[in-house]
Amino acid sequence: MSRRLALIHIRGGAVRGWRDMLRQTRWPRLARLAAAGALVELEPFSFQGAAASVSVATGCLPDAHGVLLDEEIRPDGLALRPASCERRRRSTVWEIAHRHGLAAAAVGWPATHPARPGDGVIVTDRFAVHNSRRADSWPMDDGCVQPESMRAELSELRLSALDITGEQIGALAPGCAGVDQGREDVVVQLGAALARCASDHAVGTFLAERFRPDLFSVHFSLADVAARLRAEWRPGPGSDPHALDDAPYDALRFVDLAIGRYMHLCGPEATYLISADATAGEIGEGFLIGHGPGVRAGEAGRASLIDVAPTALALLGIEQAWDIDGCAIEAVLDLPAPSGQVWTHEPPPPYVGATSGAETERHKAMLEDLRALGFGPPALRAAEGIAKHRTALAQSAVLASLARSHWRERQRSRT
Repeated sequence: MSRRLALIHIRGGAVRGWRDMLRQTRWPRLARLAAAGALVELEPFSFQGAAASVSVATGCLPDAHGVLLDEEIRPDGLALRPASCERRRRSTVWEIAHRHGLAAAAVGWPATHPARPGDGVIVTDRFAVHNSRRADSWPMDDGCVQPESMRAELSELRLSALDITGEQIGALAPGCAGVDQGREDVVVQLGAALARCASDHAVGTFLAERFRPDLFSVHFSLADVAARLRAEWRPGPGSDPHALDDAPYDALRFVDLAIGRYMHLCGPEATYLISADATAGEIGEGFLIGHGPGVRAGEAGRASLIDVAPTALALLGIEQAWDIDGCAIEAVLDLPAPSGQVWTHEPPPPYVGATSGAETERHKAMLEDLRALGFGPPALRAAEGIAKHRTALAQSAVLASLARSHWRERQRSRT
């Protein structure tokens, strides 16, 4: 059993040619861990974005954990917001570890906002979102940090896009020099993504050094954002159309540096599980790197994203649960898995996946007040966004059903 585990997920980190990148040590820290540890190829996953990341954290398919898209409709029905923990129906690895008496911390994972008390040290994916035009006035959303006693100290570690210099963006993505910044804002968006990643990294290193948890979980989304910006960018006449071709690869160099810092803070006695899924817009294999006590070195075949969480639980000495879709990757484990199984790690309802009744009533009262003052329906753009979201949600529900069917076939083949 490993008493210190670092669980890291790199959203969109399995770029094309990732095996060659590891072999050529383009990402030296990841390459070092893979060469001396276990390397698992993760099967293509039907979902990307928040849905895939939550599957990594819970070990469940999207139809079970409930997060199908990156966004959800706000309780007042007027607009969209990032997927929240109110949508998520299953517990994460760090929540389960905390209930088993282990010190746990998580930074930057989707569907964790607002953070709930009693789940360990949580810094949500809304922590580093800059929602103000002014650098000197940057209020933090409620529920970004748990416990609340750490809120003031951690808020000082945030960076905004206004703190990022042109030299820093150029170091991250040299190709940005070929973008006509007078007409296009793609460089500004990349700078904002870099600021969020740097903020999460600052608070992550703070917790790794000061808190020293038994389970330390970090989520990186910089490579995924870079890939999405590259895919959505329509270069104007003054821009080099190939300026962002290497942006996801450049973003991964930054992530590799950050992982090296965590390796220094956690030390060689820690166990590392580092997973990555396919780049945005592509359906391809991901990878899982395991290194440290409790991990058997060498190529460990193929597995699924939903097998990452059960493997982490096994390394922590926590028994498997019947209602978790994934299973521990035995080829990775250099120790016997905990004997026995429990039915579930979930607490009694309505703790998991419950929507706050008081919050819903508050939004209803606000709507009534607005109608009384003569305000009409929501703006057309917001209504169109909600309609598109409902369509995407229906499509994702069908995809989740197909993923569940594929999982059943996989289970039958194992038996």
